[in-house]
Amino acid sequence: MSDITNIGISGLLANQYALTVASQNMASANVPSYSRRMVDFTENSFNQGVSVGDVRRIVDEAANRAALTTKSDFSKMDTYLQQLQGFEPVFDDDGTSISKYITDSLSALGKLNTHASDPASRGLYLTSLAALANRVQNVSAEIARQQQETNQAVQTRIGQINNLLSSIANINTELAGPLNQNTPGLQDKRDGKVAELAQYFNFMTQTDGAGMMSVTLSNGLALVSSQTAATLTTIPDPTDPNNILIAVQNAPGNTTPITNFIQSGELAGITNFRRTVLDQTQRSLGRLSISIAETFNAQNKLGIDINGNLGGDIFNDINNSSAINSRIIPNLNNTGSGGFTVNITTLGQLTTSDYRLTIGAANAYVLTRISDNAIMSSGTISGSLPQTVSADGFDLNINSGTFNSGDQYIVSPTNGAAKGLTLASTDPGRLALGWPVATSKGVQAQGSTGNIKVTAITDTTTSDFSVATQLNPPIKVVFLTATTYQLENATTSAVLEGPITYNPANGTIFPTPGSYDPGYRVLLSGVMQAGDTFNIDYNTGKGDNSNGLEMEKLYRTNILESGTQTLSQSYAALSTAISIETNKAQSGRDATLILKDQAEQKRDAISGVSLQEETMNLARYQQAYQACAQILEVSKTVLETIMRIAG
Repeated sequence: MSDITNIGISGLLANQYALTVASQNMASANVPSYSRRMVDFTENSFNQGVSVGDVRRIVDEAANRAALTTKSDFSKMDTYLQQLQGFEPVFDDDGTSISKYITDSLSALGKLNTHASDPASRGLYLTSLAALANRVQNVSAEIARQQQETNQAVQTRIGQINNLLSSIANINTELAGPLNQNTPGLQDKRDGKVAELAQYFNFMTQTDGAGMMSVTLSNGLALVSSQTAATLTTIPDPTDPNNILIAVQNAPGNTTPITNFIQSGELAGITNFRRTVLDQTQRSLGRLSISIAETFNAQNKLGIDINGNLGGDIFNDINNSSAINSRIIPNLNNTGSGGFTVNITTLGQLTTSDYRLTIGAANAYVLTRISDNAIMSSGTISGSLPQTVSADGFDLNINSGTFNSGDQYIVSPTNGAAKGLTLASTDPGRLALGWPVATSKGVQAQGSTGNIKVTAITDTTTSDFSVATQLNPPIKVVFLTATTYQLENATTSAVLEGPITYNPANGTIFPTPGSYDPGYRVLLSGVMQAGDTFNIDYNTGKGDNSNGLEMEKLYRTNILESGTQTLSQSYAALSTAISIETNKAQSGRDATLILKDQAEQKRDAISGVSLQEETMNLARYQQAYQACAQILEVSKTVLETIMRIAG
């Protein structure tokens, strides 16, 4: 009789526990980190019924690992896309784009060239240039603001990561004791923390025989080991004082950088946005700013202002002392004290890349373009300084100091250029719209149809412009015959060069056969006669717009990318690149979302709760429970019968 009773009682208890587990599964169906439980029944020996042998968490490590990986990949792309979507309007807004300000200034210049001496028109054009410079500065400031925001975003997430790592280590501590009914719940809780961690970065996990989970990076560095959690922190980027790196705090003052090992998750999305979008855009904007400033400065210097003086800079000099010093960034870990400056030399060759200067043994150096790791120059720093290294439209000047093996410098030709784009003068009268050279006819013999005109100004730093508001010397062209002429000093009548053959098909005077080049070009044309004279002198016409018309041409001239892009096209390419990157990020996000959903569905199919299945289990366990109760009823009836017989 005791066998039947024991069988009934054990079955009743076992199925009661199974009912509890099924009920818990159903109640926890919507808990994200919950893994469904399965009861394993074990037959007791010697007809002693049944017992619960184990309550298993149904998990699959491969499925869990895939879910973590795809979640981390999705978080990276989702974060990257969000950052881009917030940044794209800075360049796409038609009302505030730099392209609009370039177009507005061109329109103002066109109006000015119809009234070159009008103070109001001059003021309007200068105001449009100031607005252009201000817009460039504002965009640059917005980029800098977002760069700082990425630093703050990284630091915020580092705090959240440290809390999760600590929680995982604490759960390991709780699991270090004997197995009990709380163990599955703790394991679920730990898996939930691990899933949260995957949102931020990529890692690997491993659970040992004692149930302790470790969390490691791809390089093997442990972030959680048994019951101990590492602490993440941020450190200054030794190559960029405005940037930060992610590191593991080993001890006070001792850290290990790990940024390069973080390839996915929100951290990777943020750092990737800064590196490939913000930093690159700032460099591109800097190059555009340098091109605007240098192009218009150079052209203005070829003209004369409203007072007849040679023009100066419209914008601040791109190679002023502040600019050339800011383009070299020493690594914080350097032990040498090299002194460098960087001068921009050729706009068309200027790229949007930074460069790395590495010092080796015996003062050997290598200059590498970071964008493609191309070696631009290598050699040895001379014992006699200064020394110049040229590459991609700039000169790296090695001026002084000591150079130790292992020292590194970032050469950033466009650094600070957008922020530094400002007007050099607020005086509209300083706009040099006229050419400093004028021509006129002198004596004309009968039958002569000769003409003369200035076609270009090439250089106003020659000795011919060394005296203010004068040509030095003024020149008279005197025809000796119908096909020969000589050049005379118009003041002293001294012959400068001649006789020179006149070619009506190409009557350009300078440079002369004797290589005299005063810095301007003059064209003779028509039928000449002996005795014809022409005059070349300093221009006194305040209404001249010859140089202003040349400035208009600058807007349509291919200046950048080896002479393939105008200023507007360069900005359009920059704006388009951001839009393309946003579209790519959207596609990448959509693709990783599909993979994430598939991985989670596969994991949930294994570990998730099916209410339909659990309802069936509940009914099955209930029937078994009732059957076991019936066994006890039978046992009771048999016992009562035996007692009546015995009585």
